[in-house]
Amino acid sequence: MSFDHLPALTDRPRMAIPKDRPRILLKAAKDADAKTVADAMVKTIRKRDKNRCRCCGVFVHFDSIVLPLKQGQVHHIIYRSKGGANDSNNLVLVCAKCHAKIHAHEIEVVGTSAKDVQFRKVA
Repeated sequence: MSFDHLPALTDRPRMAIPKDRPRILLKAAKDADAKTVADAMVKTIRKRDKNRCRCCGVFVHFDSIVLPLKQGQVHHIIYRSKGGANDSNNLVLVCAKCHAKIHAHEIEVVGTSAKDVQFRKVA
């Protein structure tokens, strides 16, 4: 198979990129910081909630491969899509099992802050 019919890459004029133009990195382009909770914030939430699920009270693990349903996760009381912030007042620690039930609408989150949040089983 021959590629002689295609122009060589060196035949095309190259576009000059100004040196002062900021470079966009793949990691930065994903805007990870805006969509995830920072590690420092997770540590703050873990300490405040004493490594316990705020919904069922089970002790949660963060490096758990053996007990995946007891893995600790941070839940937004007011969803990010509804304007909720990534601050400690809008975040609670829950186990993976309860977190899945919350998003499956089997458990309802009632309250607007971490201080007054309650969890109710949906009938």
